[in-house]
Amino acid sequence: MFARSLPYLQIFCIYASMKIMNNLTAQIRTKDSKELLKSIGYKKTPARLSVLDLLKEYTKPLTIKEIMSKLDSRKIDQVTVYRILNIFKDAGIVRQIDFQHGHAHFELKGGNDHHHIICARCGKVEDLKCELEELTKKILKKSKNFSFINDHNLELFGICKKCKN
Repeated sequence: MFARSLPYLQIFCIYASMKIMNNLTAQIRTKDSKELLKSIGYKKTPARLSVLDLLKEYTKPLTIKEIMSKLDSRKIDQVTVYRILNIFKDAGIVRQIDFQHGHAHFELKGGNDHHHIICARCGKVEDLKCELEELTKKILKKSKNFSFINDHNLELFGICKKCKN
């Protein structure tokens, strides 16, 4: 009896953890940086706080080069910034984005889930709202082999109106 109910228990646990994660991502931009680090189980180091505060300031995805130039006065080395971003990514508070031009971009999760449309000529980036719950239901309904989606990433590429003219 217990063995048959195990998959349902696993799905429930995954669903519950996703609800907790969704609660966290909803609070990321508004929660105090020190409290946010504490809630994900990390020490409040000056470097982590600087990177987190910087990502809170910007709504657009930033490259490592942009992050480093904005952190210049705080004297944090690039390796440390990469490590911090990886910690934040693993903790689910930062999203790494690939705009397919040779380097990663990073943005703070939180607020409404969104995707990006990128101009292939000039690199302009625009956010596109995503209805994740609706999308997930549709995909899982059509899927033959999956019962749960825990994350997704979608970037669209095209030509902006300015470059078209």
